[in-house]
Amino acid sequence: VFQQLIIEEEYQGVVDLLTKHNINVNSMIDAGANIGLSTVFFKNFYPSSTVICVEPDDDNCLMIDKHIKMSNFTDVYIEKVGLWDSNSFLTIVKDFRDGAKWSLRVEAVDYETNLKGVSVNYLLNKYNLKEIDLLKIDIEGSEKILLENKDNLKEYIGLIKVVCIEVHEEFIATSKVISILEKHNFSCFRLLDLTIGIRKDLIQN
Repeated sequence: VFQQLIIEEEYQGVVDLLTKHNINVNSMIDAGANIGLSTVFFKNFYPSSTVICVEPDDDNCLMIDKHIKMSNFTDVYIEKVGLWDSNSFLTIVKDFRDGAKWSLRVEAVDYETNLKGVSVNYLLNKYNLKEIDLLKIDIEGSEKILLENKDNLKEYIGLIKVVCIEVHEEFIATSKVISILEKHNFSCFRLLDLTIGIRKDLIQN
């Protein structure tokens, strides 16, 4: 994870796009925050931003907290939950790819667990945010759940300026992700494994 996010700077292209279109990040949801290195990367560029780290794994959340404290960041909040299309109970499944900490996925279940799924609207309301400048999504296939629930999506998608998704083709095709974003007034860009949508009214030629 360190190699990919810090050494290879996977998200540098996202920062370059934001800079090109004069978009500042004051608020961010880091969904699938893993051990917090994507938050570290973006916070170094946008130090005054409010960041909500969404991560379902206990050990990963401890590492996020450690990296936040080591970096002396403020306004970074850890939510030990999964991002979902509704407020639900979830369970962690380790059958995706190598089953390691960076490839854990979640599924909704019809019984009570110690892991909750929360919606983007829940986070907006909890943190009293009127909009999200950057919604980063790397949630091992759960992007399919978020994007294909049309009723839930339309509740918040107009409040998002930029969305950055690592699409997992085992669950949903990149072409479909792009089609959904374009239908909701986003211009889309592909950078390595990332699909970035920028709201069309923010695009500067």
